[in-house]
Amino acid sequence: MIRNTLIAASLVGSSMAAQFADWQQRSIYQLVTDRFAKTTNDGGACDSAARQYCGGTWQGIISHLDYIQGMGFDAV
Repeated sequence: MIRNTLIAASLVGSSMAAQFADWQQRSIYQLVTDRFAKTTNDGGACDSAARQYCGGTWQGIISHLDYIQGMGFDAV
């Protein structure tokens, strides 16, 4: 039963995925999660030369999706 469920889930996922032609029409904004935006605005700047973790998070990206869309991008 679990095997059938996994097979069905994989088929649904692939049928809903964007096709090659769909991606050709997208304007993709590439970013590095760690460097893009922190969840909290503690004011500390990231020193990328130090090669240390800067604190960017998925939630930080989510909170800036309007900014990314405002620049004309429709995929991250």
